[in-house]
Amino acid sequence: MNILLKTEKISKTFPGSNVIANSGIDFELKENEIHSIAGENGSGKSTLMHILSGLLPQDSGTIRYRGEAVTFHSPHDALKKGIGMVHQQPGIVPGFSILDNIIIGKEGKCFQKIDRKKAINEIESINRQFGIEIDISRNPISPESRQLTILISLIYRKAEVIIFDEPTASLSDAESQDFFGIMKKLKDNGKTIIFITHKIETALSAADRISVLSKGKIKGTFDTDKTDIDSIADLIIGSSSGSVHGIRSGKRNSVGDIKVFEARDIVPGKSSNDKKGFNFAVREGEILSFTGIREKNLDIMEDLLSGFIQVQSGSFFYMGKEIKISSTRTLRKSGIKYIPSDRMGRGTSLTGTVENNLAFTDIDSFSENGFIRKERIRDFFNSGRDSFDIKAIFGQPLWQLSGGNIQKVILFREMHKAKKLLIFCEPSWNLDFQSREMIYKTILELRNRGTSIIMISTDIEEIIDLSDRAAVMHEGKIAGFLEGNEINSYNIGRLILGMAASR
Repeated sequence: MNILLKTEKISKTFPGSNVIANSGIDFELKENEIHSIAGENGSGKSTLMHILSGLLPQDSGTIRYRGEAVTFHSPHDALKKGIGMVHQQPGIVPGFSILDNIIIGKEGKCFQKIDRKKAINEIESINRQFGIEIDISRNPISPESRQLTILISLIYRKAEVIIFDEPTASLSDAESQDFFGIMKKLKDNGKTIIFITHKIETALSAADRISVLSKGKIKGTFDTDKTDIDSIADLIIGSSSGSVHGIRSGKRNSVGDIKVFEARDIVPGKSSNDKKGFNFAVREGEILSFTGIREKNLDIMEDLLSGFIQVQSGSFFYMGKEIKISSTRTLRKSGIKYIPSDRMGRGTSLTGTVENNLAFTDIDSFSENGFIRKERIRDFFNSGRDSFDIKAIFGQPLWQLSGGNIQKVILFREMHKAKKLLIFCEPSWNLDFQSREMIYKTILELRNRGTSIIMISTDIEEIIDLSDRAAVMHEGKIAGFLEGNEINSYNIGRLILGMAASR
C-alpha cells in the first residue's frame, strides 16, 4: 500500500504548562488501512490526532499528505484535503436533528438553500453503503448517535481519512461490535481509518497496524498479525500485562446493618405507563452495581439518581431520611458524591483551571469566614497530583490536559471526599489499564472503610470483579439481583436478555 499521510518530526508543547505532548514524532499512514494508536493517558495520542485533523497547530515538523507538505489552520482546512475526526465528545448542535447536524454548513455561497430532498437521498445512500442504521429525523442524544452523526457528516463531505478518538469508550459491547462492523465497511469502500484506543485487545483484533506512543514519542509501529498483547503492553507500561482486570474484590460475607441509601417504588417521570417502580437499598460498606444495556436501562438509572430526570412517584432515603433529588446540586448538598458517565459534559468546566474544577463542587470546605483559601485548594491539588498521578500544574486550564488526566481530576475530586455514599458511573471508561487498576483499588479501599458505592457499569468483568451485589436491568426494570458467586457472566447475560438467572 502507498503512504497516504506522513509526519516528520512533529512536536507540540502547550504554552504556560511546559507539557511536551509530542516530541519529534515520525508517523506513517498507509492508504486504505485501519491503523490503531495505543498508549497510556497523557502519552500524546489525542494531541497528534488533533494536529493531523487541524484542531491544533504543531510547533515544529511537517505533515505530508499524498506526498505534498500541507499546513492546517483549522479542521475545515484538513477536511478540504480529505481528513476528518470524530471526537470522543462529538460537537453537535443541540436541538437540531441528525439530518440538520449533517448538512449544516453546506449552504454554499451567500447561504444558498440546500436541496433537502437531495441531501436526504444522499445520506440514506451513505447509510446503506456503510451499514449505518439511524433515524436521521431524530435528535442525536446517545453517545453512539452523536458519533454516527459526525461520521456521516464527514463521509457526506467526502473525507478520505477518518480519525476516531476512543470510539468505543462510551459504547456498550453490542454498540462496539456494530461500530467495528461499520469501520470494516469504511475500509472496504476505500476509506483510511485511524483510531485511538486504550484497549490492546481491541487494537489487535480490529486494526491492520498499531503504533504505540509513550511520553510523546512513537515507541514502534507493528503489523497486528505479527505482534501480541504482551509485546504491546510491554512497550506501553514497561511490563507485560495481558489483562486490565487484575483486581479481585474478595467479596465480603456480610456488610453493615445500616441502609445508607434506599429507593422505594421509584417510577421515572418518563415512564408514565409503567407504575411498577424500582426498589433497592445499599448498605454501609457495600458495592451495589447496576448493569445491562445502557440505553433505556442504565441511562435511566443514572439520570434518576443524579436528578436529571424527576420521579413520578416513590421516595429516596439517605441515612434514614427522605430526600428529594431534583438536580445534581441537591444530590451533592446532601453529601452524596457523584461521578457521571459523561465526565466532560456533566463533570467539568473545560475552560476553568484544574484547581477550579477540583474545588467548585465543594467550595465550602476550601473557605473560611466567607473567603476562599487558595492554599487549601493548592494542597488538595498537590494531593491529587501525587496520589492519582495527574499530569498537570497549578493554574493550568483543564482543556490542555489529556482526556485521561481530565478524568483523573474528576475521579480524585469525588472519591477523595466520599464519606457515606459514592455514585460511580462507568469507572473504567477512557482510562488506560494502569489507571483502571488504581481506580479499582481506590473503590475497594473506600468500601473497606465503610463507604457505600452504587456502581453503574456496562463492563461485565468490572461488575464481576468489584460487586458485593449486582442488579441487572432489562427493558427499563431491575430483572434481578445477584450476590457472591452468582455474579458471573452467565447469570448476568441471562438477566440482560430477560431470562431467569441460574442459582
